[in-house]
Amino acid sequence: ISAMKLALAGVTSKRPFRALAAVIAYYDEGWGAVAAKCGVADLHMRETTWARFGGRHRPQDDLPLRALWAYSASRKKVAKDTSHAWPWPPVFADPTKRLVVDVGCGFGAACVALAARCDEVNVLGVDRATHALHYGAGLAARRRLGGRCVFASVGAADALHWVREEYPGPVDSVLFLFPTPYALDDGANKQLPSTTSRFMCCPATLRLAARARPRTLLFSSNVEDVAVTIRDSLVALDGVDVLTAPQLGVAAATTSENLEDAPLRTRRWVEGGGARAIGEDFLAASPLPVRTETEGYYHHSGRRVHYVAGVVSVKRPDRLD
Repeated sequence: ISAMKLALAGVTSKRPFRALAAVIAYYDEGWGAVAAKCGVADLHMRETTWARFGGRHRPQDDLPLRALWAYSASRKKVAKDTSHAWPWPPVFADPTKRLVVDVGCGFGAACVALAARCDEVNVLGVDRATHALHYGAGLAARRRLGGRCVFASVGAADALHWVREEYPGPVDSVLFLFPTPYALDDGANKQLPSTTSRFMCCPATLRLAARARPRTLLFSSNVEDVAVTIRDSLVALDGVDVLTAPQLGVAAATTSENLEDAPLRTRRWVEGGGARAIGEDFLAASPLPVRTETEGYYHHSGRRVHYVAGVVSVKRPDRLD
């Protein structure tokens, strides 16, 4: 449990323990004694101790991601939270780097992991839920990524308008990872968007995302009809093409789970004539090198995640203007 919590806090080295040892030594012996030991670097921790408390898990391991997912799932959906004023527009140390935008980033675990893994990109995570953004921002700060991984509490439209009009560097990708699904019928959870027009990945928002001219649009969902709806919206959007699994070099979703084993929502969708999320338009795995907390949970439990990708058409880019 301690190792998992340390991973969730972004502890990936002995540095915090050494800093704590320096504070203890200061109160026990005075700062002069600590300075005489040449600072924090000489306050060592045995490898076996680090392995037991902090070295067992990394932030992208299943256990920390599942714990974060469980906490996230216990929270109510937040339509708008004005309890904390987040700086806007965002400021990056080097705004000429390629930009990745995570719309509806939640707790920002994937944003921080992506910034840590890819030095050549800036990452902007936007969400309405400030309690979630506090976690992501704190994690980025502890991993010293504040100049490249920035969070803001703004809507999708405002963020995408800023990216298109103001960001000076190229846009690498726009991500919609596990958007809250719309209500499929009248008996659905009242916290869900009541119609597809209020769904975060509605055609109007997809058009805004494409107008930012990213190299890739990437979507993920654990709800099969949501993945099909997003694919259909991309097909209908003039100036955007669906990126197939062979084009991205990943496996296609060629089989679907047995309907009797599928969630109730999927069974109702298929019984009503809805298509399954199979074929080259649907990816069996994410092309990203990092995972969200939802993927950590679903991969561990053996449940399917659906991925769809799009790209601005090189033949018809003017259709978006």
